[in-house]
Amino acid sequence: MRCHASVILGVTVAVEASDAMLEGVLGALALRVFAAPSTAMVDITYEVRDRRTKLDVVRIDAQSCELIDTVDSVDGAADLIADDIHRWVAEHQSELLLVHSGAVEWKGAGIVVPGRSHHGKSSLVVALLEAGATYLSDEFAPLDRVGNVHPYPIHLSLRDDTGAATLVAAADLSAATSAGPVPVRLVVDAPYVVGALFNPVVVRGAGALMILADNALVARSRPAHTRAIVAGLVSNVMVLRSPRGDAAMAARVILDAADVVAQVTR
Repeated sequence: MRCHASVILGVTVAVEASDAMLEGVLGALALRVFAAPSTAMVDITYEVRDRRTKLDVVRIDAQSCELIDTVDSVDGAADLIADDIHRWVAEHQSELLLVHSGAVEWKGAGIVVPGRSHHGKSSLVVALLEAGATYLSDEFAPLDRVGNVHPYPIHLSLRDDTGAATLVAAADLSAATSAGPVPVRLVVDAPYVVGALFNPVVVRGAGALMILADNALVARSRPAHTRAIVAGLVSNVMVLRSPRGDAAMAARVILDAADVVAQVTR
């Protein structure tokens, strides 16, 4: 067995597999969460065990050793590990809250675009990058207690007309990745609707809270943690909501709104 370890939001994650299999698993995972190898103490280990026709994926941490699932392929193991890593990392944050969201930096401020899969956030993030924003995340935005968003620069998951996803690095889109963290100034709930005109309205109060809280990975398992971070954030940012059609048009409106917010907060 060989091992590769990486640090993700302060959590050291290792993957162990046979020599033949490790390269394939890491090749897939590198498109999602893995950074440069680290020598830090390991918090959680994933073992991929070859059962000839099947692969067992096992999670080992300080409290347990658990079979997560049995899969048919290396790609299946990579997908399973990547999904579990996001969840495990989210559950073990004391100062950060991971929210299903895209995020970019614009002129030193953070713009957060919450939404689950098929919400249209990835195409909007791409449009914001093409308009000059800097990349923070495509799928998960780590928010802290003082209102900042941190980088979580996994590759963007871009869907074609059939719904199939392709993973693309921000650098492949000629976009820079922000070193962060940056203060959040704008939260935009903009679900994709064919032909919709993006005409956002300001959301306040409980509605603004729920836009972020509903998309937190630990909303059910850690409700107090979720409420504390979300409440502190929305009290200091503008929250906009509107369906949108064309991503490039919506991106221009969003960046104009961010400029207005920046002038008000100076």
